[in-house]
Amino acid sequence: DASGVRLQQEAEYNELLHALRTAVVYFEKGEAMEFLEQGTGIREIAGLYQSLQATGELMGYPGIMLQVLGHTDASGGRTFNLELSQQRADHVKSLLIEAGIAPDRITALGTADTIPVIDASTPGGYDANRSVTFRDLPLEQAGFE
Repeated sequence: DASGVRLQQEAEYNELLHALRTAVVYFEKGEAMEFLEQGTGIREIAGLYQSLQATGELMGYPGIMLQVLGHTDASGGRTFNLELSQQRADHVKSLLIEAGIAPDRITALGTADTIPVIDASTPGGYDANRSVTFRDLPLEQAGFE
């Protein structure tokens, strides 16, 4: 029945949204191009986003903008960290575009150490913050109507 299909679509949409919001790409210290092996792969992230868009369209939801957030640990100067985090975000953005995400549906923002992934004082905190994470923005919040 239609309500069962709608509930299934809603569950799938929420599962995809959660997976996208918890995806992380990790980097070597001081690097903007060299990924660590653990973390989420670029193709997996692109697939999650594309599935999310397709499921949302079936449900009549407006599209979303994918925001790529670059992070750094707290070592290094503020200017260096801002540049490095932006380079990380830009690099991942370009790879996601190559993987099929429309360029007008993705933005990149370097945050340096201002939005830590986890507390840097915890074991592994510095490593975890050398990363890129993702969030979804409604198109109207991203400047689209």
